Amino acid sequence: MIGRRRLLLAATASMAAVAFALAVVEAGLRVIGYSFPPLFMYDRDAGARHRPNAAGWFVKEARQFITINAQGLRVPSDSPGLTFSLAKPPDTLRIAVFGDSFTEALQVTYRERFTHVMEQRLNRCPARPRARVEVINFGVSGTGQARQMALYRSMGRRFDPDIVLDMVYPGNDFRNNIRAWEKNPFLPYWDVDSRGRLLLDNRFRDDPAFRSKLFWSNMRQEAVKHSRILQLLTEVYVKQVLEPGRRQVLEGETVPDWLPGEPSLAFAEPRDPMRAHAWRVFLTGVEAWARQVAAEGRQFMMSAFPLPAAVLPQAWKRLKERYGEKVSRDRFDRVMVPFAARVGFVFFPVTMALAERARETGVNYWYHAYTARVGGHFNAQGHRAMGEVLASRLCAYWRRIGAARGRDVPAAASSR
Repeated sequence: MIGRRRLLLAATASMAAVAFALAVVEAGLRVIGYSFPPLFMYDRDAGARHRPNAAGWFVKEARQFITINAQGLRVPSDSPGLTFSLAKPPDTLRIAVFGDSFTEALQVTYRERFTHVMEQRLNRCPARPRARVEVINFGVSGTGQARQMALYRSMGRRFDPDIVLDMVYPGNDFRNNIRAWEKNPFLPYWDVDSRGRLLLDNRFRDDPAFRSKLFWSNMRQEAVKHSRILQLLTEVYVKQVLEPGRRQVLEGETVPDWLPGEPSLAFAEPRDPMRAHAWRVFLTGVEAWARQVAAEGRQFMMSAFPLPAAVLPQAWKRLKERYGEKVSRDRFDRVMVPFAARVGFVFFPVTMALAERARETGVNYWYHAYTARVGGHFNAQGHRAMGEVLASRLCAYWRRIGAARGRDVPAAASSR
């Protein structure tokens, strides 16, 4: 009896010591500011989205502290409790912006993002339709227009936007939209039927593996969000196990992002079956999304981030030397302007304006001081340029519409 009691006391003391040690480690990690929670979660509508109430460091081209509010939207890190009202104030024109990691912009602070810059500028636009303009950024990494439309349907339109602005990144959006190219089984995709109509491919919802991730992985990651020790263990696992495996998959990929021998669709017409299909799906899906938004009494708009070769002189020179007359620097803008006019939405071309600004200022929009390298996503200067150019384009549009109607109210706003 005495022996059992001693064993029980020893086990209890050991567990208490382990618990104390873990508490000390947890406290120490918090004291030194270690915080790398999962910023994303599996989602039955868009495949993945931001995890509500997550806050921690994002380190890639830059090191930024990211704060996601209870609505799953990024907010300033000094205002973690900030939320956006679903009931829009009557004096406010609300713009919902969708896009991938360029729009999401984890590489810069909340206030450096182009959406914040654009909001500030638009609130100084004399032709703005209402007293206040509010811009909400719904950007999520890795999304193409198929997932962005899904996010709009499940989340964005709950905020009753007047304008839906989709920001295309031609570097990978076309791939992200179709299953045969993207090859991730846990995402929604677009396709077209034999009559050229849009098909929504949501089969991932019925995948048992995805359903498991939707419940168990989300629950596990929620626990990780609250524990610095679990975050540290997860970081080690990702770097030592997952990332090497991902590199091996990429090296063995048979259909890479940039198909051999062909330039990006940003610069040239599709000349191979995969790209041709992706381009057709993109146009069909965008038209369907734009018409849906219009049917809801809102206005659909679109613009695009330029690729480095469209802005950096030496990069464009190399591309031109390789492909010759196949490529055009602003091909995507020039194709989308008339397409948008035919469908009934607005496309803002910005490529040449950003290239001219970069030439005049000598600023490289892709240089990050943290890594001392050029590449990846826009830096703060790039976001400022994009925000200012977009605001200028939209303000000019409101001025033209106002002049045509005899008042400063765009078609979408006046019809609601």
